[in-house]
Amino acid sequence: MSPKADSSSDDRRASSASPPYPPPPARRTSSKPKSARQQFSACGACRMRRVRCDLKDLQAAALDGQLIACSNCRERGLKCVDEFAQVKAVKLLRRGRRLQQVEAVYGKVQQSDSHPMNLLAGHTIAVSQTSLCAIPKLKPEFFSSPFFRAFSMQRPILDPLEFTSRYFEYSKGNPDALGTAGQLIAMVLVVWANSFGLDEAGNPMESEAPLLSPSLPHATNNSASASGHASERSSASPGAEAPGGNLYLNTDDLSLRGIEQRYDAIRRRKDRTNDMLREILRLIDVCGILRKPSWDGVRVLLLVLPLTVDMQPPMERLTMYESTLSQIYTLCSLSPPAPVHSGQGEYIDALVRARIFWYAYAHEGITTGLKGGRLYLSEDDLDAFQATLPPLPLSTHSPSSTPHSPTMPSPPPLTRTSLTYTVHYHYGAVPLRVSNACRLVHAALTGPRARQRGEIDESSVREAWEMLDTAWEELETLKSPTAGSMGVLSRDEVLRFVYGWQIYIFECHNVIREALKQRLVALSSSSSGSGYPSSSSLQYDKAGRLHTLATQKCHYLVRSVVQIMKNNLGTTFFEYDAGIVRDGCFFAGFIMAGEGQGSDEDVEVCLRALKEMRWALCKSEEREQNVKLVWEGKQARAGLPSAQQLFESSRTAFGSAPQSPFGSPPYALYTANGVPPQLPSIQAVSSMPPSPGHRFRQSSATSADGSWPIPASNRSDTSSPRPMSSHSSFLSSSSQTLTGSSVSLSDGVSGMASMSIPRSTAYYSRAGDVGSQSHQLYYPSNDLSQYNYTASSGSSTLPSRHPASVLTTPAGGSSGPLSTTAGVYQQHQNRYFDPTAAPPVYSSSATSFPDVWQ
Repeated sequence: MSPKADSSSDDRRASSASPPYPPPPARRTSSKPKSARQQFSACGACRMRRVRCDLKDLQAAALDGQLIACSNCRERGLKCVDEFAQVKAVKLLRRGRRLQQVEAVYGKVQQSDSHPMNLLAGHTIAVSQTSLCAIPKLKPEFFSSPFFRAFSMQRPILDPLEFTSRYFEYSKGNPDALGTAGQLIAMVLVVWANSFGLDEAGNPMESEAPLLSPSLPHATNNSASASGHASERSSASPGAEAPGGNLYLNTDDLSLRGIEQRYDAIRRRKDRTNDMLREILRLIDVCGILRKPSWDGVRVLLLVLPLTVDMQPPMERLTMYESTLSQIYTLCSLSPPAPVHSGQGEYIDALVRARIFWYAYAHEGITTGLKGGRLYLSEDDLDAFQATLPPLPLSTHSPSSTPHSPTMPSPPPLTRTSLTYTVHYHYGAVPLRVSNACRLVHAALTGPRARQRGEIDESSVREAWEMLDTAWEELETLKSPTAGSMGVLSRDEVLRFVYGWQIYIFECHNVIREALKQRLVALSSSSSGSGYPSSSSLQYDKAGRLHTLATQKCHYLVRSVVQIMKNNLGTTFFEYDAGIVRDGCFFAGFIMAGEGQGSDEDVEVCLRALKEMRWALCKSEEREQNVKLVWEGKQARAGLPSAQQLFESSRTAFGSAPQSPFGSPPYALYTANGVPPQLPSIQAVSSMPPSPGHRFRQSSATSADGSWPIPASNRSDTSSPRPMSSHSSFLSSSSQTLTGSSVSLSDGVSGMASMSIPRSTAYYSRAGDVGSQSHQLYYPSNDLSQYNYTASSGSSTLPSRHPASVLTTPAGGSSGPLSTTAGVYQQHQNRYFDPTAAPPVYSSSATSFPDVWQ
């Protein structure tokens, strides 16, 4: 065979045989560039075993500061050690320098500008990332704003020193400084600021221009000079006094367009706040705040609850509220207590715990307890918690401290943290005292057991009054410059604390007065008609005596409260009010306008105080309208025949009753033949002929157009403050018309009177003062749980101890007149007309939802 043939056969065998190695990989396309080789990517164990390690991939997806182990080491229980961590840190440092150079040249986008704070960025929570509303990130300068200082004095849930230092660490890049619940606290603070028209830095938003226009220039000047603060809105042009002396109704000062713009701004602010709040509630559910008790978690819940008044149904709010109290009790009752880890010492840790428990205990008493709800925390729980706090450090500069023996060691001097703890401990005693007074009222008068018992514990009510008076005196002591806060609190913060709680104590007195008034209504209908005193008549006499004292206390304190309001007009006292002085200002305005206790200037001061409140959820505009209706009704009735004259004329025409020797509820009046005398209908003795252009209005008893509204529900977001009480039915039909024949009265007023009483009319009074004698007319209500009032032309109030009449109204159908019988009585020159058909039922069987956390 030739060499050529041999070579050709070798080529055929080589081409037919399979290659011993796989072909090389295909060339990379241009879209996939070659990546740099990653060196030192395996841990020590995988490098020794010569297996593939995924430590590099896990480190890239892990959070900062989190310990990572590769899959192989985790599966075999080995300790995963990255032997080349320092080498990789040097490379990352070089890359960090390049990033710093790029940021210096081109700048960096802020997180709040690009996207909101995302609590679900970690890999541990697999939920939807779609947020309902973008909540801006809280800026560190927020904690130095006037709003945060005012908010901390009213809602002392957060310790400014502890939370501020943690947030500064978080803003520097340490995510462990706050955690999930801490970031939620920062978001809730943004929502609170938004409800006042402020941004995430605590500054007013550009769209929230002040729409206030003061109409009483001399009151503004007096307030500014008395308080030492310059009013930001005192430069408004003064308006001329309106005809009739009503300064507030001057249309030159505040036009209808300005009022509409103000209401639109409040509505937009409320809608924006509710949108943010929905996102907060979603994150609370996602992060399990309600099922994982923690100190930051309960602070989130305490801050959120006042904002949910328009967002959640009453049942959901009540459930969330009781769950919050349960978590607080659990955290504070553990032995030893759950650690706080503030990193600032024992006193700050104790102060963080104390702020949470004191706030929960105080606000449960002044809201749920005072208004008749179910209490969760007791005074024993407070005593047990106080025992877990460290003792107050003894100051060597205290004048009350005794001299130390030479053989005994001297106490250590006060540090900054111990001084802060001492000051807040003393200031926290006042709200706790007020809360204990409200709990006494709950046990004696407004609570479910007290309503079911039907008796009033007079000693407990008087003890509650003494505690409120003591708290007022303690606040007066704190107001003194010599009592000072030793540099922990500023002068403005001290005055805000003192004035705010003094106005709230005035509100407590008014709530007690209204509760006694409701009890009088119930006892007057259930009293016996025999000639001997019964248990109900004795209870009525006790309730009347207590109501008289409550009225005197309210009238005595209202002057001081109005002076406080006048001194703080034009400052941030009302502008940054978070609900603590709202109802007290309303009560002061009603007493001044409706009970003849104040002048035009006093009423104007109350209206301006309500008008300056910026909180979108306080509903101050509704309370302002109620006070205006009362004042307008009083001004419009100035030239009409008084209710006293009408009552005297009807009494002369139809006879009077013998005087009762026991001071008990009225007895039935019969004629010689044993038949009760027939009286005219309600309108013949109560209605007044309207003058041309006059439209009688009352406060929350009617709407703005003078009609009788029907309350939609017994929810906690009513337009006026209210204690909780069960409903009572006075009329069986939805609307009945009572008509009477033409009656000629002694003052020359005659005519046919007719009035429609709906099913849910409000219980209100009308008073007159003629010849130093006072009387009132009272109409029933199906909703006694609300505070409903009407204008009063005299200074008299409910003559609770001296009842005057009983009117029996049989149930009627849906249409047609109702037959009425009534008796008119007189005792100690105090008379009122009480057409109550059925007593209010104080029942504890119905479930009530207290107006909590407002």
